[in-house]
Amino acid sequence: MSLCFFDYGYSLLLRHTTEEAIATCIEAIEPARAALTSQLRNTVINDLIEGLTKHDWFTELDIADEPPPVRFSLREWINQAKEVQATVFIAEKQEALVKESWEVLKQNIPENSLRFFTLVLEIAPAVKNMFSFLKDSDEIPQNNPKLKAHAVKVFKMTCESAIQLRQKGEVVVSDTTLKYLGSVHVEKGVIDPHFQVVKEALMRTVKEAVGDQKWSDEMGSAWGEAYDQLAAAIKTEMKQQLEAAPKSSSD
Repeated sequence: MSLCFFDYGYSLLLRHTTEEAIATCIEAIEPARAALTSQLRNTVINDLIEGLTKHDWFTELDIADEPPPVRFSLREWINQAKEVQATVFIAEKQEALVKESWEVLKQNIPENSLRFFTLVLEIAPAVKNMFSFLKDSDEIPQNNPKLKAHAVKVFKMTCESAIQLRQKGEVVVSDTTLKYLGSVHVEKGVIDPHFQVVKEALMRTVKEAVGDQKWSDEMGSAWGEAYDQLAAAIKTEMKQQLEAAPKSSSD
């Protein structure tokens, strides 16, 4: 009931308020909505496990939609429910870890973004030639304003996409942004190893920013998964753009 109220509230916001008001209201109620959704989901799973355990008559179930029929024992149903519960818990924990570390990173975006991009250039010096503002420099110009601006843009986009990852189970990047990223990566000749370079730089930046006391393998795994899915979305867009590009005819 409460969840329906939240959803109804969203629909009213979208129909009768300005974009600024929508953003403000959604930001205010989203934590409560997310918490309620999680609570209801866990309640349903727990009730399923308890109900299956109590009813001895429910020993087997035939699913005959597709031949051959699949049989599930009571124990298999309980195990399936527990696996779902564990998966939900892991996903929610990953979301919390990424959000927690992002709060730390946001405290100094300019410094962290410059550190991130500097690491990219240290790990793979050759990528410097992809950027017009770095081509004629033998060293990494820390005070280059174009480098700083580009670093902030790339760093924020990567991190914010990761933050939104768990909210819908997918990378939340607008079509316009994704098309832009795809075209830029195609134009620069970005290949798979470059994505790994950026991933390594991102992980090291996050680890340094949060410190050894807060950093954990679980946090690293959460950020790694977020980046991998973002990279996959960009690669898919790159592939689509390359396939749609007109082929040059050879005589």
